[in-house]
Amino acid sequence: MSRSHRSSVGLVLALVALLCLAACGSGGDSPGGTSEVVDTITVTISGDDIEPNGKRIAVERGAPFLLKIDSDVAGELHIHAKPQEMTVAFEAGQSEHTITFDAPGIFPAESHAHNKVALQFEVR
Repeated sequence: MSRSHRSSVGLVLALVALLCLAACGSGGDSPGGTSEVVDTITVTISGDDIEPNGKRIAVERGAPFLLKIDSDVAGELHIHAKPQEMTVAFEAGQSEHTITFDAPGIFPAESHAHNKVALQFEVR
């Protein structure tokens, strides 16, 4: 195999490897992955079920977003953020809450009454 042919093959293999890494690192809906940054998030609580069921959702640091909660019971979501934790209290039915994170990180929001993580905020 000539030197130029080997260089071409090496370049093609490098491009294929980069494409594979990009596809694997894109997040998407895979467990623990993230999707695009959103400005509205909906949490649904029905009986013992909570959606989005621990999914990681990206939000922008410093940008307010809307958290919509649709629940069959009143309760609280505890957001374990730093430097302080937040509590979002809600009544049965539909409610809306505006939230802003000042620091980057991954912060779970959980219902202690259900002993479940509703979602994880990935603050970018």
